[in-house]
Amino acid sequence: MKMSHHAGGRQGRRRETPALFRRYEERSGGGLVFTSAAQKSWIRCKYQNEELMYQSLDGLSEAAAQWRGLGGDIRERLHDWLIRTVGLRYSPIDKALKKNGLDRFWFGGRQYSRVHHIKLEDHVPPTRVGRIYFALDLRDRRWIVDHVGLKLYGV
Repeated sequence: MKMSHHAGGRQGRRRETPALFRRYEERSGGGLVFTSAAQKSWIRCKYQNEELMYQSLDGLSEAAAQWRGLGGDIRERLHDWLIRTVGLRYSPIDKALKKNGLDRFWFGGRQYSRVHHIKLEDHVPPTRVGRIYFALDLRDRRWIVDHVGLKLYGV
């Protein structure tokens, strides 16, 4: 079930980010969590295709719930599974992110890698290259989103 996003323009909807992200977390049954950095990045970013971002977050929340329910055992590559189940384009690597020292973050006293990401658009102007960067927390069976917005480098 997709969540609805009310009209009201960018500023109105972006101010609702904390509540919206909490709803995604609840809907995923703990399979998806957002850091405060993820909330700030979405509120402040200049990504132009908000509807595509919200659709992608809907899909990511749905997929995280399924993944968690399966104990992380999806029996195929995550890339293929995400395309098949929710139509999201996933990449498990980002060499430039690592090269630029942007590949790590702290959450709950532990360090994670955020090279995993959902690709919203590619080969378009920089203000349209959307990304959702997250970590796979296999121990706690959840995906930790640390950035929502534009690509973290090259913009």
